[in-house]
Amino acid sequence: MDIRSYKNIIFDLGGVIIDIDPEKAVEAFAKHVYKTHSPNGQQLYNKIVNGTLLMDYEKGEINDAQFRSALNERLDITLSDEAFDRAFNALLLDYTQERLRLLESLKKTHNIFLLSNTCHIHFVHYNQLLKDKYGYSDLSALFDRMFLSFEMGMRKPDIRIFNQVIKETGINPAESVFIDDSLQNVEAARSAGLGGLHKPQEVDLTTVF
Repeated sequence: MDIRSYKNIIFDLGGVIIDIDPEKAVEAFAKHVYKTHSPNGQQLYNKIVNGTLLMDYEKGEINDAQFRSALNERLDITLSDEAFDRAFNALLLDYTQERLRLLESLKKTHNIFLLSNTCHIHFVHYNQLLKDKYGYSDLSALFDRMFLSFEMGMRKPDIRIFNQVIKETGINPAESVFIDDSLQNVEAARSAGLGGLHKPQEVDLTTVF
């Protein structure tokens, strides 16, 4: 697939532009949980990463304070906001200069968009990282437009989120491709008429262009 032949390119964020490792967040919370509980890694992973709580937060159905309170209660801990956010943000690793330069280059020749399942706590963190380490004002400097699940009230792989992107941008789906590390999300994009490229996390974005 020649990605550059598409007029419009829609990128996922985590696992595509910024490296992620959900286990890092689990490990960070575990340091607090297992002061009083016996270790159970899979159970902890499910409480933090799986289930409806994070999905509701990523859809903007609950706010930062409600999410912190609910997860603190679920894990039977009482972290301060600062300590909570530090643990929760541990899953966000880093960008690479090469990927950021690729986006800058593509923006000169293509319409490029971001479509991410994300939440406000993470949004603050990865924008701050981009500013502090790489000198960009924020992620919006790299894209023509950003679509964030917590602002849209829906998340991938709901086909409605792809239809909304198509509607709001006015792009022709046949001239557009969506890149994600989740095959399920890519298949949903294809169902909406977009081209789709599944890019596993272990494959760097720069190698597919």
